[in-house]
Amino acid sequence: MPASAFWTDRDRLADEEARIVERALESRTPTAIRMAFEHMVRYHERRGVDGALADSSHHQFMARVSAALRNRLDDVWDFVIDAKIDAQDARDDEQFDASWKRSAIQIFLDHHADALGEPENESRRVGIAEDVEMLDDELRRLGQAYGPLPDDECPLGLPRSHWWWWPAPLPGGPHERYKGWDEPR
Repeated sequence: MPASAFWTDRDRLADEEARIVERALESRTPTAIRMAFEHMVRYHERRGVDGALADSSHHQFMARVSAALRNRLDDVWDFVIDAKIDAQDARDDEQFDASWKRSAIQIFLDHHADALGEPENESRRVGIAEDVEMLDDELRRLGQAYGPLPDDECPLGLPRSHWWWWPAPLPGGPHERYKGWDEPR
């Protein structure tokens, strides 16, 4: 799916986005984590493209999403495992989905994984880290096999640290043309 079709809803407020994430997680459906992660990635991508949202709105979003995910760590780990397994069999037409899932996982790890630091979650923390490492190996393999995604499939506004979108940087590629949300404007 092209990034232009996926990364929409630019006018949605942080409060609305947090409510959607909370409702998705409350649904306890098999796709709840994926739906929540879709909105987390959209929020962070939009924040990078459109500039920082009001600090109070951003802090509230982060706190609400972290609280909603706190009791869903096993579901998050299942998402990581599924992403790893899907990437192992991925073809070039599945590279976008694999990269999207990896960005969702990284956003979780960077901004919403405080609960993983608690002693009772040590096995989850170690397991997720091991599975992310294996997922990264698969994303490197995809990048070597198929090259980077076309420009129109790479979302704007994600940090450069999300290297899996551009696993084999090319001169003049999207990694050089777009600034991530973590870079000065």
